[in-house]
Amino acid sequence: MVQDKAVVLRAGVVTVDALRQGAERVDTNDVLYNLSVQVSAGPAKQDQATINQLLAAVPNAHYALTFAQNILQAKTVGQTPKVERDPLAGNPLHGLVSGITAEDLYQILKINKH
Repeated sequence: MVQDKAVVLRAGVVTVDALRQGAERVDTNDVLYNLSVQVSAGPAKQDQATINQLLAAVPNAHYALTFAQNILQAKTVGQTPKVERDPLAGNPLHGLVSGITAEDLYQILKINKH
């Protein structure tokens, strides 16, 4: 279970279309499933140290981030948003976001877009 104050970072240029294209699946209501993200190991600050740690496995000059609670509390078309840990070899902070529309997630992420 990902804690509310865990930082969720999506690397790359973050647009609504990029979120759709990055998801494993998008349903007819524009809900994303298994969008690859980076998730801090526990509660963290949205500071440069956390950003550097999250970008270590996926270096990119562009990214957007938020706290997990902002995603988990989103009200999306009949879905319950989820942020799950999905560690990969060489990337223990990998995670997945599901159950939220591309537009809703973009609105959450655009606040901290770099």
